[in-house]
Amino acid sequence: MFFKRIHLGAERSPFEGNVVPGLVTGSPARRPAATLLACFLLSTQALSGQEPSWPELMAAAQAAYQRADYARAERLFVSALKQTEELGNTSPKVATTLNNLAELYRTQRRYAEAEPLYLRALSILNAAGGLDQLEAATVQNNLAFLYHEQMRYAQAEPLFRHTLETREKFLGPENPEVATTLNNLAELLRALHRYPEAETSYRRALALREKAFGPEHPKVAVLLNNLAMLCLDQGRYTEAQPLLERALAIRRRSLGPEHPDVATTLNNLGELRRAENQLAEAEGFYKQALLIREKSFGQKNPEVATILHNLGVLYQDEGRYAQAEPLLQRAMELRIAALGEDDPKVGAAQRSLGELYQFQGRYSEAEPLLKRSLAIQERVVGTDSIVLARVLDALALTYQFEGRYPEAESFLNRLLQIRERATGEEHEDIAKTLNSLAGIYRLEGHPAQAEPVYRRLLLLQERILGLKHQKVVATLDILAGVTLEQGKFADADTFFEEALSIRRETLGADHREVASALETYASLLRKAKRLEKAEELEAKAHSIRTNSAGQSPKQ
Repeated sequence: MFFKRIHLGAERSPFEGNVVPGLVTGSPARRPAATLLACFLLSTQALSGQEPSWPELMAAAQAAYQRADYARAERLFVSALKQTEELGNTSPKVATTLNNLAELYRTQRRYAEAEPLYLRALSILNAAGGLDQLEAATVQNNLAFLYHEQMRYAQAEPLFRHTLETREKFLGPENPEVATTLNNLAELLRALHRYPEAETSYRRALALREKAFGPEHPKVAVLLNNLAMLCLDQGRYTEAQPLLERALAIRRRSLGPEHPDVATTLNNLGELRRAENQLAEAEGFYKQALLIREKSFGQKNPEVATILHNLGVLYQDEGRYAQAEPLLQRAMELRIAALGEDDPKVGAAQRSLGELYQFQGRYSEAEPLLKRSLAIQERVVGTDSIVLARVLDALALTYQFEGRYPEAESFLNRLLQIRERATGEEHEDIAKTLNSLAGIYRLEGHPAQAEPVYRRLLLLQERILGLKHQKVVATLDILAGVTLEQGKFADADTFFEEALSIRRETLGADHREVASALETYASLLRKAKRLEKAEELEAKAHSIRTNSAGQSPKQ
């Protein structure tokens, strides 16, 4: 594995990429599963005054990379490339060196320099055919990582799938390298919110690794961690917990209690507890993870930023804004220092800090951060990606709170279109956006525009949540008011009676919420000058409250 990747928020264990230190020779039956995966590093020293050989240059470059001496690693890889190119541009050694240099650039997020190197390596290996197709699959795998990091998901997916097909063909469907590719494909599918497909890939990969390495191997922990995060994404908390606890136990036993991978799982347990609103436990997990990360990497390393961010969001959830702000600010600054102003992780950190300012009513400070976050993400994924959803939602809410309703409306309409394309028309996120958009129309004083949006919301809620859910009742109440404002009295009465019927059935005819609903609608009727109907409902409400008072339990 060439490098590790950390995600903002809940963390996956790293994508699994491939360094290509050299080629091995011998008959196909005795070659490793993919020769580009071989890690043979020759230790012979060049004779005094003699130019280092290609294997020696590659070994030295790899060692420099491991020390994070990227400048020296680059010089050595470039020297190795020049040396191999003298043998001809179609040599497998050229492809190996191109891939490794590209991996170095990708690690440094020098994507524009890395991509053509990968493509050139692929061209050489594809032309060679035969078992070189396995080497080509490795390079495809790494190029797919690059596209995934840039959120170019449409380009990454076919590469991951072709890698999977090639490895299954040449290595067999139960080879551990097939499990690696399945994990990477599942990570991509998760990012695209294609959860059932992602889960199928994760579970198949997990079964392969348990069979190949045994149930207590760190490679098994990677899949347990990632599968747990998929469950967390979907709100399946009771399924996520045992997976994370098992991953944590494996990592502590096999890697030691202070290994960075232990911190990853502790962080994710914190995310799980925060999602379950067990905030004190979440804080404990985050702090344990932060101590390990800071001890392993130092306080200024970007590996620390994710946990600082999560702890800051936790404090934000608790209303501890004064404690949240410096953590979120520090997380953002660490990412800017390590990744530059235009990295997507910087954009995510800016969004989180902007959301904090929004919660505090500091809208003038929130808006520029959210706009910068949006601009970064748009440059990476385009203007129609589901990745933009959260920041668009945050900007719309900021404009709503500032009374800038036309701008809020514009962002919500854009968000609705993006979510419809990404999730279909019957997803809960569509319902949330419809509710927000209809609310803006009401705030603008446009009940005629709000009504069809609320009607669509009602149908969607009934299909997703059921006919008697409390959110269905709330939307029926709103529709009663919206249609009443337009003088559509028959429609208004129908919506009100339907909501009232659900309340009576689910709560009881004499429940105080039934009385409150009668009084609320009566108030709206009075504004509409329908006094006789209003008095009728007020009398019913009074009767319920009188009966309830008379039936109060004796002390």
